[in-house]
Amino acid sequence: MGNNNSNNKKETPKNTKNPVAGIMVVIVGAVLVVAVLFSSGIISFPSSSSTPQNNFSAPNYDPWGSFAKVSTSDYAPSGSTNVYFISWTGCPIGAADSWVIYGALSQYANINSHIYTHHSDPNEGSYACIPGLIFKNSFSVDKYGTTINFDPVYMYNWTLFGEEGNNYLNPNGTGVLIEKPGSLRDMTMVNYGLSVAQSNLPAPIFNILKNYETVYPATGAGGAPGAVSAELTSVYHLTTIMIITGQNGTYIFNGPFFNPPSLDQYEPIYIANNFPQITEIHNSIEELIPYL
Repeated sequence: MGNNNSNNKKETPKNTKNPVAGIMVVIVGAVLVVAVLFSSGIISFPSSSSTPQNNFSAPNYDPWGSFAKVSTSDYAPSGSTNVYFISWTGCPIGAADSWVIYGALSQYANINSHIYTHHSDPNEGSYACIPGLIFKNSFSVDKYGTTINFDPVYMYNWTLFGEEGNNYLNPNGTGVLIEKPGSLRDMTMVNYGLSVAQSNLPAPIFNILKNYETVYPATGAGGAPGAVSAELTSVYHLTTIMIITGQNGTYIFNGPFFNPPSLDQYEPIYIANNFPQITEIHNSIEELIPYL
């Protein structure tokens, strides 16, 4: 009797599984997991309303003696940080703050050709004759691949009451005063300072200066309630302010880093050679550098 192989051969069972159905199960499962995580707050999807730029609100006050972010915008060229130092020749705060700027920028380049030493206005009472520096011109330094552009603007002369060219300002309009006034509790000096600033600053930077000097109240400055920084003394005038703009946004520093009379005991040449050992200057340099 012959073997019938066709009768003895076992039939291979057919694969009844549907591969498409398996894929769908995986997809549905993944969607359910994501939905659970999203609803529980473990993950979230980004939205334009949650970005820092849209949530940012500039302060409507001047935080005297402190850094404050006033804009998320970068007004400097790409790869650069712009530093605007707006002061007046005889300002005691400007004199004290000048050492902080000098100490910070000197870490990246020798800037001695851009400065000269001096003392502030001798008529400022306990703030008289503060040793300081005058920045002669704009210049740039390289901070590890980032260009720092420094621009100084001086609005008034050594004794405050005049233009940088030493003509006294006339509160009645154009022309000059024959005698130095005892006080100007009006907007003469303020308006003149604004005109100088506007002529020397980019429009966005000037608008920031104007707001934080003449519109928003200065907090912590010891002035009358609601007083702006331009109204802090018997002679209304714009005060020393630094505006820094770069890839992290735009910041202001209005007022002194430290009490200017603390430098009374030193001569300018001593500070120039020893500023890292003077605690007030050293600590203030450390405060400034992260914003550059």
